[in-house]
Amino acid sequence: MKITSLDTVVVDFYRTNLIFIRLGTDEGLTGVAEATLEGQEQAVQGAVAVLADAVLGKDPTRISRTIYELNRDAYWRGGPVSLTALSALEMAMWDVSARALGVPVHRMLGGQVRDRVRAYANGWFSGASSPEDFAAAAVRTVAQGFRGLKWDPFEAADLSLGPGDLRRMLEPVAAVREAVGEDVELFIEGHGRFDVPTAIQVARGLEPFNPVFFEEPCPPDSIEALIEVRSKSPVPVAAGERWMGRNTFIPALARKAVD
Repeated sequence: MKITSLDTVVVDFYRTNLIFIRLGTDEGLTGVAEATLEGQEQAVQGAVAVLADAVLGKDPTRISRTIYELNRDAYWRGGPVSLTALSALEMAMWDVSARALGVPVHRMLGGQVRDRVRAYANGWFSGASSPEDFAAAAVRTVAQGFRGLKWDPFEAADLSLGPGDLRRMLEPVAAVREAVGEDVELFIEGHGRFDVPTAIQVARGLEPFNPVFFEEPCPPDSIEALIEVRSKSPVPVAAGERWMGRNTFIPALARKAVD
């Protein structure tokens, strides 16, 4: 079996566009995967086009060798665009391989572990502006069956907060907690907005509402900053959605930068 094509499909979806790739073969099997990278659709399409030229004629079942060689031979390695395209290619190759064998991909990766996966809601707050709006939207979302709610209440904050800002930003959090009770989990997103002292201040302000985590309290560029925040935060700290590759995750975990 050989790869005959690799292309992208872009789909409009809410506030961003989804990117899917299709890997075609000479045996009629097609592998699919997602390569969404918010705001970088054209860049990802270009990166996939570069990979398409490199993989035509290759065996789609030789996954590890192909991905290793593509990464090894690239002069510029890493980065969100290149790694998004490369990881999507790898997923599509797994998909083709599983289809060729007539099994789900999970059978090739050790087998199914869970029958159910817990999910939290995101985007549930669209259009909300006042604490009352957030509370009402939260109640409607919980009524749909969700037991977890995630959002970023910090408006357009940039590194620091002025007097009274934090109190105002936490009012919707307090309203949601009161509206849904203690049995619904809250997940608070920081989007890397704060410097270290402010992130610690925000974490302490969140403590009364018992969030599951405070995600990306500071910019993703410094593990040292994250370690400092976590050492003083009374709530669990999460991060990683803008990290790439084992070389970033391993030291962050080893140095206990996140919960």
